[in-house]
Amino acid sequence: MHPHTTRDTSAQASEVHLAASVSGLLLSLYRLAATERIGAFEQRVFALLHEHMEFDSAWLGHSTLTPLGPQLHSSHTDNAVPGFVTDWEQVKGQDPLVGLVAGRPGGTVALSVQREALGLPLRALCRRQGIAHVLCGAHLAAPARRTTHLSLYRKPRRQPYAERDLRMVECVIAHLAAALEQNRLCRMREMRDSGNDSDSDSDGTATALFDADGFLQYADESFRERMALQWRAWDGLTLPGEARQPLLHARGAGFTGACLRLTAERVGDLVLVRACPRGAAGLLTPRELAVARLFGKGLSHKVVARQLGIAPTTVRHHLRQAYAKLGVGDKGALAGRLRG
Repeated sequence: MHPHTTRDTSAQASEVHLAASVSGLLLSLYRLAATERIGAFEQRVFALLHEHMEFDSAWLGHSTLTPLGPQLHSSHTDNAVPGFVTDWEQVKGQDPLVGLVAGRPGGTVALSVQREALGLPLRALCRRQGIAHVLCGAHLAAPARRTTHLSLYRKPRRQPYAERDLRMVECVIAHLAAALEQNRLCRMREMRDSGNDSDSDSDGTATALFDADGFLQYADESFRERMALQWRAWDGLTLPGEARQPLLHARGAGFTGACLRLTAERVGDLVLVRACPRGAAGLLTPRELAVARLFGKGLSHKVVARQLGIAPTTVRHHLRQAYAKLGVGDKGALAGRLRG
């Protein structure tokens, strides 16, 4: 057999094996995303990766890229020395992986610590952690500059990461980011519904996940509309200042405003926030409330329809629903009920 033929056959077999490994991993990954709790999901991901790759420790995180370096929102480690993430925060400005990963097609890079021109603090961190070889993949979601990263580490006795390892992470990293989002959204909806005494639509409750510093990560479609009831100029990025302390640091205190009630619950390293309107607004859907408010100000059906980008018949439908839910029969009573 010709040597070239042998090499071609070996390469084809390697590609087939890689494809089968990736396929099996992804099937399990999405199944776990739909069934596991936040926190437990990440640990199951590490166990799944161990079935397909060799590594001694790992780090899975979600962050926003800033000029000062990644701002971590969620972080999970596997078999890392305690204090690893805290120590990394102190030297992240010297970590070359962010720039290397961003500049490489596929968003994946491998390096050996001894071969890289790393600063002394970063070398010391790797030495304390027993890290000799690093394989890092990242998926960037533009334009928010949110990134999901996976870093796999090997000890000095191990071989450096090979091209197959790079290819494996390249194939998986975007799916891992999608599975993380699916996991958060599934758990968020489950907890929203379990926290309501009635159907979530009629109850008016919306939910969102924030990180421990109050930065918004995931939210129901109606969450921003609910928040605007209390804070009309809410930036949609972080918890308002007056709600931050009672929700993030005062255990079980919650926040109650003139138009909105917020409660918080820890979920892994994130915080689930439930937003429930108070008074009449809490009985209406966001669209019914918007229509009722404009109509109550004296605007006609056509003007309300034009401002909201819907048909006049749809405006009438929402008004009928609002009248029925609020127990009123005319425009004046509607406006008064909403003011009350």
